[in-house]
Amino acid sequence: MTRDLLKAGVIIEGDPLRGGRGQPSRPLSVNPAGGLSFGASLSPGMMRTVALDFAGTVIQERAQSIEDGAPERVAGLLSEHIAAITQTVRLDEPSRIVGVGLAVPGFFFQDSSKMRTVSEHAAWRQHDLKVWFQARLGLPVRIENDATAAAMAEAFSSEGRTARSLVLLLINYGIGAGVVIDGRPLRGAHGNVGEIGAYYPLGRPRPSGSDLLAYLAEKGMGEKSLERADFQTAGMDAVLRQWVDRAAPQLETVLESAWAWLDPDRLVIGGALPARLLQALAEALPTRLFALHPERPRPVIAASTLGPAVAAIGAACLPLHAVTHPEPTTISRPQLNSSY
Repeated sequence: MTRDLLKAGVIIEGDPLRGGRGQPSRPLSVNPAGGLSFGASLSPGMMRTVALDFAGTVIQERAQSIEDGAPERVAGLLSEHIAAITQTVRLDEPSRIVGVGLAVPGFFFQDSSKMRTVSEHAAWRQHDLKVWFQARLGLPVRIENDATAAAMAEAFSSEGRTARSLVLLLINYGIGAGVVIDGRPLRGAHGNVGEIGAYYPLGRPRPSGSDLLAYLAEKGMGEKSLERADFQTAGMDAVLRQWVDRAAPQLETVLESAWAWLDPDRLVIGGALPARLLQALAEALPTRLFALHPERPRPVIAASTLGPAVAAIGAACLPLHAVTHPEPTTISRPQLNSSY
């Protein structure tokens, strides 16, 4: 097997290690240039595409406004991005593309083959997305909720790599959560672990990007898009501080539930909000429950440093993860001979 991986360029040999008996051994390591994995994320009006090498390093990232979020348009644009990136990095062997991950806002239904996507992508709901995109891209495809994908990005980042239980709160236009336990995404029976939006009914104040935009509009600072919003305008800091003071307490129930059920050692807040706003939220999260149990280990609470592409990066991690962490083999008990 090692010989096959070396021949395929997936792993490489280092310099011989001398000092022991017999022939000097050669250390093996992942070859970053061994191939590419692609990921894409969607939010209203925006699509992000990321390419990772075999070492998990982002080597290309693209963001593009997209008014037509129909699956046909997204598939076409994603094909263009993949072709352009592979040409830029001079990857001339399609077999070296591990696959494509898609991070989609919504929840799984109908035997987890379809997703109840946000209203801007309602046309996606009728498709088995994995089958549909594989047929059009000609590559292995993995579909994941955007918060779970983002949690994978955090779990494999330099800051989160040592976390055994990591929880990510993803604040884009909506709010969701992703969980990674011992390096594997926690998905649940239907793929819907982390659907915390149910805690916050629509039409009421909630800790989400859409709520932030509505709050800014109330204060006379109308912005229609998180990507296009100018968070540097005069007087903006004071208004953002007011929103943080309202949003942070709304996250208390989520924080307490995560601590009780998942025992995280790292809890991250990420998404499309400006970095300083994510940091302010992380610092303002209520920690009263921690104070009631001072002897129990508490999680590190941090703002993501991966930026608004965190879900796309996580989506690109999915094909790599499938190769390096295959699903456990099912064990069955053999039928006993009735004559015994």
